[in-house]
Amino acid sequence: MKKSLTFIALACFALVFCGCLAKSKPAIKQYSLYTDKCSQIPVKITNVSSLPVLQNRNIIIAEGINVKTLKDARFISFGEDMLERALLQYFGCKPSDKNSPKLSVELTELYATHELAKVALKAKVGENEVYLSANSKIENNSSDAVVLGMNSALENLLLKLEEFIKKSQNEKL
Repeated sequence: MKKSLTFIALACFALVFCGCLAKSKPAIKQYSLYTDKCSQIPVKITNVSSLPVLQNRNIIIAEGINVKTLKDARFISFGEDMLERALLQYFGCKPSDKNSPKLSVELTELYATHELAKVALKAKVGENEVYLSANSKIENNSSDAVVLGMNSALENLLLKLEEFIKKSQNEKL
C-alpha cells in the first residue's frame, strides 16, 4: 500500500513537473516566403524544384564558411513549395494559354548572412536557361528582419525572372 501511494505521488509530481517544463519552452515562429506583386505576362509553370540541401524548413544563416540555422524560427513549408506559391501568385494574374511560355525553375540558394538575404534559382524557358540571383539588405539579426530580407530578395528575383521571360519570348519571335 505504501509503495503504491509513493508511486502515485511520484507520477503526479512527474506530470506537474513536465507540464512546467513544457510551458517554459519558447515558441518557434513560423514564416513563409510570399509576394503580393503581380506580372501581366501569362506563364505556364511546368516544374519547380530545389537542391536537396534546401528540402527542409530551416532558415539558414551563413557566417563565412560556417552554416547554422535559426533556433527560434522555421519556414512553414519547404523552399520549393513557397517558391511555387510565389510564382503562381506572381504569374497567375493573367490566365495562361497554349501560347504562353513554359517556365521551369530550380531553387539553388535561400539563406542569409549578417547583412544580406540571398535567393537564387536556375530558370528555363523553352531552350533558354539562366541563373538568376537577388540580394536584399537585412536591418538586424532578428528572425523577422531575416525573413523580410528574404521576401524582398524574392521580389527582386521575380522581376529579373520576368525580364528573362520577356527576352526569351522576343528571341522566339
